Amino acid sequence: MVASLRRTIAPGVASALGLALAACMGASDSDFAQNQPAPAESTFPAVPSGPNLRVLVLGDWGTGGPGQRAMADRMAATHSAAPPAAILTVGDNVYENGITSVDDPHWDFVFSSVYRGAFWDEQVFRPTLGNHDARGNSMAQVEMSDRVPRWQMPARFYAFTLPIGTGGGPAAADSVLFVAMDTNLGDLGVRGTEAQRAWLDSLSTAADYRYVISYGHHPVAGGGPRAPRDEVVALAEGFVRESASLHVAGHDHVMQVVQMDGGPLHAICGGGSGTDDPYKIADDQPGQLAGFTGGGWCQIRFWPDTAALELYDAEGTLRHRSLFEPR
Repeated sequence: MVASLRRTIAPGVASALGLALAACMGASDSDFAQNQPAPAESTFPAVPSGPNLRVLVLGDWGTGGPGQRAMADRMAATHSAAPPAAILTVGDNVYENGITSVDDPHWDFVFSSVYRGAFWDEQVFRPTLGNHDARGNSMAQVEMSDRVPRWQMPARFYAFTLPIGTGGGPAAADSVLFVAMDTNLGDLGVRGTEAQRAWLDSLSTAADYRYVISYGHHPVAGGGPRAPRDEVVALAEGFVRESASLHVAGHDHVMQVVQMDGGPLHAICGGGSGTDDPYKIADDQPGQLAGFTGGGWCQIRFWPDTAALELYDAEGTLRHRSLFEPR
């Protein structure tokens, strides 16, 4: 019933539906980080001054509801003075059942009518697919890259690089490699999954890059009410542990940072729909460094010798910063 409604709801109804979904997941106002005191920014670890590469990360966002729209406005207001080089998405770009084709009008409801204006018109999205996207025509989101220039998804899994911009070294040594995974293995199929596994194994040049950021929908560690899937861990964990400086996921509609045992930081940036559909987060996750719900997004900033993972809540308040080093 919820699935059939979400594609046709008006914004006012979307708000009520979001509250109902939040109740079903056990989230309440008392769970929302916005109702708790924000840490003083002076308590966060210091970051270098000077130019840096920055990207934003958005997950579990495509409701078309008032929570998503408020989040889009807040992100623009927060980052308009220092825009990112890219927007990474960690899936569930289109609720409830993805899109049927590049001509599906639902796309305008969850994307074109939301991410517009001076800030958003200049952004480039680098998406991955979520399980709700896979309920529709997954390849339609890939094909949307030919229709919408700011939506750059050349394949279901792919990689791209961005320069840190400091100079002084070979291209790879002064760049970040972003590895976009498709964790919807049932939809991808056996051949597609094995092709992705071979592709990850082939990324031997990852060691040449100053930083490697892997991202995809389903978590490899940590999480909210749902544990990481065994098949996703089997696919991605080896690459994440051996090659990644940081792994970012969504799926659980929370904001969280976990230090993987023997591995890199693992972030869940699943608050992209704001208050439309938040989940309750457990506070006893092994290795958890931060966690809150009620909406939010991540920012990653890179300097030559250190990088910062930053978590913002739905009000645009910086709530956590972790530093990590080149791998």
